[in-house]
Amino acid sequence: MNDTDPAALAAAFAEFLAARSAAPEPAQPARTLYTIPEAVEVLRISRAHLYNLINRGSVKSTRLGRRVLIPAAEIERLQRGDSAA
Repeated sequence: MNDTDPAALAAAFAEFLAARSAAPEPAQPARTLYTIPEAVEVLRISRAHLYNLINRGSVKSTRLGRRVLIPAAEIERLQRGDSAA
């Protein structure tokens, strides 16, 4: 390949892009707990509403030190529309 040949350079670049897009994405570990900000974003509700649900016992949560965490199963339950805790 000639370094100054635009057609060859374009072909090599296209080949590079095709190989890169074909590579699989690294697998993300399954999330088991959500922080309050993460849960609020996923559920698209306010922080105050989420805390109200937790305080009423409608949403299960766990504390690790000062952090309040919501199990992924609770997020999935709420997304399905199940209201029973």
